[in-house]
Amino acid sequence: TQKTNNRMALDAQYSLDVGNLCITDTSVVSGPHRTEDELLGSATRAVKKLVTECLALPKTVKKGKFEGRLDMLQLPVPVTKLPREKAPPKPKPLTAWQKFALKKGIDIHRKKTNATFDEERQIWVDKWGKRAREDREKHDWLREMPQDYVAGEDGGDPFLDDRRAKKTRMDKQKTNEDRNKRRQELMAKAAKEVGDLNATVQKLTTASNGKFELNKIRKSKGLKK
Repeated sequence: TQKTNNRMALDAQYSLDVGNLCITDTSVVSGPHRTEDELLGSATRAVKKLVTECLALPKTVKKGKFEGRLDMLQLPVPVTKLPREKAPPKPKPLTAWQKFALKKGIDIHRKKTNATFDEERQIWVDKWGKRAREDREKHDWLREMPQDYVAGEDGGDPFLDDRRAKKTRMDKQKTNEDRNKRRQELMAKAAKEVGDLNATVQKLTTASNGKFELNKIRKSKGLKK
């Protein structure tokens, strides 16, 4: 009975939040002034009680990288809601496609499904990606040739024509990508030159029509009049 009363008194003295691994001695907060020894004893008892509560939680065994076994404790939902460490992220500006979709009433949050149902095999298959390509190569081994079929080259067949058409598309795409990259580099270079020219014009556009500024530029470059 004495142990039970002491345990109840101890439970009433401490406020537990196991989810945050936090324990608070309410008597320290609201009680009279206490000495260092009393505070040290209270902290020791609080840590013991918190560890005891943690050991009573459900555990899961996990294989460690360097050790053979790790016991993971499943913490309950925290009682106290802690504030965010950082400010909430700012909303990202809409892209050109998202603005167009909103203007046309298209749902910008819709997800494109990659699965399609194959009626012949009665299974779901991917429409694009690695698995879709492997599936086509695995099952596309026989084709019906129309009577008016003409091969792209001598000794050719529909499979060879498809491979050559794919290579042509990829080469064209690579050419377009290189052209766009060069265009972006030229546009960036032109923008930099325009910015430098505007900066020079602003320096020369003064009440003296750039007379003193020209002298400063000549002196900095070691030029004479």
